[in-house]
Amino acid sequence: VARLPPFFIGIFNRERKDSMNQQTVYIVYFSPAGTTRMVAQALAHEASTAEYPVVSLDLASGSADVKAVQAHIGKGNVLFTGSPVYANHPVPMVMDFLAGLSETKGAYVAPFVTFGAVSSGVALHEMAMMAKEKEMTVLGGIKVAARHSMLWQSETPLGKGRPDKKDMAEVARFAQVVLDKASVDGKAEPLPADALNYQRREVQEAAKAAGLHVIKPILLPFDVNSDACTQCGLCVENCPTANITLEEGPVFADHCVVCFNCVRVCEPGAISSKVLPFIEADLNKRLDFFKEPAETVAFI
Repeated sequence: VARLPPFFIGIFNRERKDSMNQQTVYIVYFSPAGTTRMVAQALAHEASTAEYPVVSLDLASGSADVKAVQAHIGKGNVLFTGSPVYANHPVPMVMDFLAGLSETKGAYVAPFVTFGAVSSGVALHEMAMMAKEKEMTVLGGIKVAARHSMLWQSETPLGKGRPDKKDMAEVARFAQVVLDKASVDGKAEPLPADALNYQRREVQEAAKAAGLHVIKPILLPFDVNSDACTQCGLCVENCPTANITLEEGPVFADHCVVCFNCVRVCEPGAISSKVLPFIEADLNKRLDFFKEPAETVAFI
């Protein structure tokens, strides 16, 4: 087996017998709140246990390894790619990663998303469609119910306690089925074309009118109190897009994904949001429209 370059992040490798599967499993994800990372780690565990070499890449903060990983995903490899659902869609970093793939004809892909118990939107379908444009074979997809990342201050947040053991057991089963499919050399059974296009028409139409470009002007800018800033650097460390620098106080660039990590970690209150107190009520109103059960579902 060819050695994997040392720049890959989170590689799980074992000595393997010639009779074992020689495919590499790539797990590429973006996870500001940590839930998508939890799912990614569970997928890595299943693949490693099944004696696959695993390359795991977190897209946060513009990792220098992105192009290297893109260049190594090719025929026969398996890609699990994951995103939280933001405004009904995957985050741009994940879609940009898929768009940047080049030599992927004959590679396998299985997208995964985490959603905050309101709607998984059209994220899985969009990720699968982008992968198909790259001539990858879609073997499955999974949506994982999670605590809503913007409700960390709530006593009864949507998705409280999720993902739980049952959710993670389904993630493990999903990984096993996808890897079993991929192990059939050249004969892997693809997921039916419309399997990930599961949302009713009204939700699909709503998704077309949503997205980060729509919600950013509503949620931003954050309120900054430079006098309260202690220069602790937690906002910089916890920003997944490297959007914050510290001068006399936090300064924001224009590539924010409104994950609210900076607000969540700023104990002195130097970064705050006027809209945050109203978000929970707004999300609860949206439940009646989406009518999507807060359940983890694997499409395989």
